[in-house]
Amino acid sequence: MTEPPVPEPVAFDLAPLEFRDVLPMDFPHPLQSVVMPVMAMQDGVVHLRGTAFSIGGNLALTATHVLHRDDDLDDVALLHVVPGPIAGSAHATLLPVTDVTAHEDQTDVAVLRLDLPSHVQLQPLRVGAAPPAKTDRVAIFGYTHEGVLGTLDEVLQLRPKLNVSDGTVVDHYPLGGAVCSYPSFQIDARVDSQMSGGPILATIEGGLMAVRGVVCTGMDVMEGDVPLSFGSMTFSALALTPLVARGGELQPTLLYDLAANGLIPVVDLHLVDFDTSDPDNPRIGLSVST
Repeated sequence: MTEPPVPEPVAFDLAPLEFRDVLPMDFPHPLQSVVMPVMAMQDGVVHLRGTAFSIGGNLALTATHVLHRDDDLDDVALLHVVPGPIAGSAHATLLPVTDVTAHEDQTDVAVLRLDLPSHVQLQPLRVGAAPPAKTDRVAIFGYTHEGVLGTLDEVLQLRPKLNVSDGTVVDHYPLGGAVCSYPSFQIDARVDSQMSGGPILATIEGGLMAVRGVVCTGMDVMEGDVPLSFGSMTFSALALTPLVARGGELQPTLLYDLAANGLIPVVDLHLVDFDTSDPDNPRIGLSVST
């Protein structure tokens, strides 16, 4: 049995941006099918937890703390939205999260395994293994919503804001820093709390866009001060081993191996170094200075 073709990564232009909700002018927005809100059921009520994005197949990335800051979540799902059959309408589907893979001591990036219905095929975002360079301009996407989203029956009728923000890379912390203890970088861009887990995109060779980081935190600053936020470096996620269907059963599989075999779109993979002296705890780094 042959593997189904891997969808092409999403491509789009990075036009001049300002912090805003993109949905009032363009709903459903093309990014809603790949950048999705993370929603959790807790005591019968649905809350927006953060943001996640598709990387290929039934896998998505988010920030580890989006789901691991509580242990009493009943159900977790992503909200996938595509255009409906009538112009201006939308078709929404909840994609249940069946498994979360994370190494909290190494990175704030987690892999989500999704239960996809037969009518949903996720188009991935292209991921860059290397972080953006200092002074590079980046774009950030993530969802926010005040209060609860409602009950499970109501949630598909509601829509959180899909915010876009932009800024430049200020500094790198490849071994972690005072704010983040894992490989990360600092950006002078506004990031609201529920945008955690959202993609940080930058231009790569050929003018294409790739995810160069995952939103991990934004800092409160005084009005008029330069915004301050941080993103996790994506290369650290390549050491994660989500459960992947192989030979008729689920097996832990390095994200790096999926990328090397073309099952998830990753650029700059040749810059990634592995330390496999401990097979149960592989360490990962970059072969270039950040």
